[in-house]
Amino acid sequence: PESVPSTVNVVEDNDVAIIKLNVGQQDSTHWLSMRNIEQDPLLVGERVYSVSNPTGNAWMFMEGIISRIETVVLTNFEEHNTRIMHQVRLGPGSSGSELLDIDGRVIGINVAITREGGYITQAIPVSYLQRLLLTLETR
Repeated sequence: PESVPSTVNVVEDNDVAIIKLNVGQQDSTHWLSMRNIEQDPLLVGERVYSVSNPTGNAWMFMEGIISRIETVVLTNFEEHNTRIMHQVRLGPGSSGSELLDIDGRVIGINVAITREGGYITQAIPVSYLQRLLLTLETR
């Protein structure tokens, strides 16, 4: 049976929608591993990668480097949020694609592209999404 997705929560400040899928039991080897960047911090200049499917294009594998780590104050969330600013060249429609480290671990989710003063892509760290999911589970 196919899973019908349902929206659990939307965080507009970060352009994030949490969607629940009921897929039954799955082999855990098919899931991507995540890097805990609080225990294993990211470094400016570190190589990063993304696989995306931009609007109107085939799947693309792109690479770049981390340009900076930036803290953003959110209006609807009680804490500061870190953004990973990187130079992986993604196209429109690539929001929601994963940002991977050199070991293939997910470190973030791409959410925005800025072309002012150069080409910079923004990603939300996976640690933010993990905290958000824990918050939702306790409600």
